[in-house]
Amino acid sequence: MFRKLGWIILWGGSTWLVRAYLGRDPQTETRKYLNLAILDRFRRAHRFLNLKLQKLDNGRVSGAASSRLASAMVTAQPSCLK
Repeated sequence: MFRKLGWIILWGGSTWLVRAYLGRDPQTETRKYLNLAILDRFRRAHRFLNLKLQKLDNGRVSGAASSRLASAMVTAQPSCLK
């Protein structure tokens, strides 16, 4: 099931509240969030949220996976030819 990991909420005229889910605290089991107010356009808030979610993803970003696959194929190629 898909879960939302981040939200962008209009918080005034040109202020956006960016909220990203960080997981649960292991001791208290309460939910932890990153909250930040962005005083700019929606695009900047969206860009910030995407960057934070990519950092939280721990390398499971599609670009990172494809670059690892490409480097593995390049290093494995000479051994396959022998």
